[in-house]
Amino acid sequence: MTTEPKEAFPYLPPSAELKQQYSSLFDLDRAVEVRFPKRIFDIFLSGTILLFCLPIILLLFVLNLLEGIFIRENAGPLFFYYYGVSQGKKFKKWKIRLIKEKFIDEELQKVGDWHACLQK
Repeated sequence: MTTEPKEAFPYLPPSAELKQQYSSLFDLDRAVEVRFPKRIFDIFLSGTILLFCLPIILLLFVLNLLEGIFIRENAGPLFFYYYGVSQGKKFKKWKIRLIKEKFIDEELQKVGDWHACLQK
């Protein structure tokens, strides 16, 4: 018999030793600013990758639509989002939906927090 974990990714706060070792990061009083050349590089690279992946994304969209027509319980959006936090800012993180709609908690979905649950 297997036991289920209490949480998927248990969080432990950083130890005093870790804080001392990385004091240059823990002692910051403001967010580290992103340099302009890095920002341009990130936008260019992500745009290029998105352009090359566009045919695959379109194929997935059509297949998801067909699956929703033929298997009604699998109908639903191809993409979903949830909220992430980076540098103290809340933003939407988009992903391709792999979970069937019937396994998603509807109340949490309304606020952008997608939790899968088992049907009884």
